[in-house]
Amino acid sequence: AQTASPMFSTSSQKRRWLFESPDELDQLRQDCHTRAVRDFAHRHQLSPADAEAQALTQAEANLLVSQYATVLVNTCRSFKPDLPPTVTATAVHYFRRFYLLHSPMEVHPRDVLFTCLYLACKVDEFSLSIGQFAENIPRNKEKYVDLILNSELYLIDKLGFDLIVHAPFRPLEGLLLKAAAALPGSIDLLGRKAVDFVILSLTSDAAFLFPPAQIALAAFVDSAEGLGLDAGQFVLGQLCDGDAGSSSKLMTRIRQLLRDFPVAEGGGGGASEALRLIDRKLAVCRDPAGDPDSQLFKDRRARIQEDAGRFL
Repeated sequence: AQTASPMFSTSSQKRRWLFESPDELDQLRQDCHTRAVRDFAHRHQLSPADAEAQALTQAEANLLVSQYATVLVNTCRSFKPDLPPTVTATAVHYFRRFYLLHSPMEVHPRDVLFTCLYLACKVDEFSLSIGQFAENIPRNKEKYVDLILNSELYLIDKLGFDLIVHAPFRPLEGLLLKAAAALPGSIDLLGRKAVDFVILSLTSDAAFLFPPAQIALAAFVDSAEGLGLDAGQFVLGQLCDGDAGSSSKLMTRIRQLLRDFPVAEGGGGGASEALRLIDRKLAVCRDPAGDPDSQLFKDRRARIQEDAGRFL
């Protein structure tokens, strides 16, 4: 059966960002939500019940983050020059990790999205200037360039300095090499479909619950079966050396991933309307300390820059 690479096995990603169950993720998000609602109540001198009624619900916060993760993927797809899939994967990982520990009531996802992508370009050594990067920002370029440059260290700190992301592409390449000889059909089409699956899977919680090798295999199985190929026989013969017990156990795990995290393009009219309603609520309960357009944010930025200037 497939095992994780030695690099992943000893990585901070496995130690700190791979969890045993969805319940752990739910608890982390609930802790963030509770903190954000408590702070909202304190800022506006509201009772806990009134604050809960006016704040985002946990479900609304989750929907907002999920939709902006899809926006990030689409931004990467349309980016010029073309981004390697590893940069997209790294950016989405950063984004999802940030919102595992923070509520969108504290920092709006659109104010984190571009910083995640810019940092991912740096970490993955995809060289481009901030000017080139800004050409891909559709509006408010000056605002977001300033935000990127002044929030990069903040993001690194909030990610716990865990910047190396082990994406599923390397194990996927190994599977495709084996498949080129073992399975008939178009390996190029299979590869493209599998890469798309991997990228979309990263917008879900799959990467917090399954190691990269299993996500790669799920992408391979889903894509192969979509093309009418017998992925089960491939797993039995090529990955499990004909051991039916090992093959069955591995495929059960992969079927669980495919069942619990179905990959599909996000969006739609219903989602857009829901996001408009969420944004209206967010205007009321959002923390001004995390809002680049608020006077509080600007005053704090000015004080930080003034303090820094004293040491130059």
